[in-house]
Amino acid sequence: MSEPGRRTNGAGTELLEPLPGAGREAAISPQVEIVGIERRPLDADRLVGAELDRPREGDGWSGHTLSLAGWALGTDVPAVAVDLVHEGRVLRKVPLAMQRGDVIERHGDRAGGRARCGFRTSVTTIGLPDPFEVLVRIVFDDGGLHPLALIRGRHHGLETGYEPALRPIGVTTLGRTGSTWLMKLLGAHPEVAVHGGYPFETRSAAYWLHMVRVLSDPANPLQSSHPDAFPDDLWSIGHHPFHRESLIDEPELWSWFAGAYPARLAELAQRSIDEFYGRVAAGSGRPDAIRFAEKLVPGHIPWLMWELYPDAGEILLVRDFRDMACSILAFNEKRGFVAFGRENVGSDAEFIERNLRAGAHGLLKSWRQRQDRLQLLRYEDLVLEPETTLETLCEGLGLAADPPTIAGVLEGASRPDGALAGHRTARDPRASIERWRTELSPELVSACRTAFAEPLEAFGYALD
Repeated sequence: MSEPGRRTNGAGTELLEPLPGAGREAAISPQVEIVGIERRPLDADRLVGAELDRPREGDGWSGHTLSLAGWALGTDVPAVAVDLVHEGRVLRKVPLAMQRGDVIERHGDRAGGRARCGFRTSVTTIGLPDPFEVLVRIVFDDGGLHPLALIRGRHHGLETGYEPALRPIGVTTLGRTGSTWLMKLLGAHPEVAVHGGYPFETRSAAYWLHMVRVLSDPANPLQSSHPDAFPDDLWSIGHHPFHRESLIDEPELWSWFAGAYPARLAELAQRSIDEFYGRVAAGSGRPDAIRFAEKLVPGHIPWLMWELYPDAGEILLVRDFRDMACSILAFNEKRGFVAFGRENVGSDAEFIERNLRAGAHGLLKSWRQRQDRLQLLRYEDLVLEPETTLETLCEGLGLAADPPTIAGVLEGASRPDGALAGHRTARDPRASIERWRTELSPELVSACRTAFAEPLEAFGYALD
């Protein structure tokens, strides 16, 4: 008898059924469309063979999921899993645990009796860019990796039918770039709700947005909630363990899990965000607030924000990355302990070339992907020309930007704040600009040039 959600022929060959809503003509307006598949050459020394059976170019689905199936057989070292990678981040890992009689029949003795070499899984597209790319890699028993195929697709965002009262301002940035000063300025605007004071790290909206993505993701018992063990975990919830491939045979349930269910979660998130920041606005004397602001980091949260709030505002805050490195190293020294990832590497140069390089290039990728909707803000402009810069920023966000309002924002943000005394590492903001010229050793200047050359030029900073 075949397993639920699968059909086999008499020889045990698995017959892949189209998913509900799959195919060019199955849906009038599919939420997920596969626009291209780039299969990678196979290493004959490591692989007997491998194939991505699904998706195929032109496939489309009416829900917010990407469904995959295929197989892989290693030679001397067994292939044990595949992982799905987006922009260097593993979305999920799937064991090669399904029987594939067709593979055994085709490869005979070379298969070595390893009938369980297939995989089938689905993953949410919520929070991915549009268009998106997902790399499918083969994982070997010795930890080795081999690319199988690159999937290119498009997807439409979630729609809830709920009309949010407050719209977000996401401040996408890195540490020690002036984000604390920017959040103080935004919090001083009469139309913006910002929770609390220094260090302005409340990210309630980001949590609820992340919740939508995690709870919408199809079952992943290897890395998330297990159908037998989830009631024992009192600390996390994870993916719905019964949103699994067997539901392919129950189209009404499958399409509900992939479409209506994420929309319900998204509406819950939007309502929770409104209620939270509505109370923040009321408690801080902001009855006219139309937006709220939170810090974000490059990744899936900004994409989720845009998916659920098409009229969102996003500020990409950058600073000369050499000065950012100076500020981080000085802040670590001032506090007497290391952080920001410096604790995980052996030297300041390695910290710059690995950790800070990744962050700077992450900001550059965000800029290139969303520059049509982002507002690029340079820390130096905010310090040297605060009135003009703030006016332009507020106008772009649809906030009041008249001279009295801008003057009030600057005055309100500049009031003495004892909590900030330990935050600064330069005598004044102007002294924090181009500090790298006197504070960094020649070795670290060279490390910065290697790490930051491309983002520095892209954001308008001189290399020398």
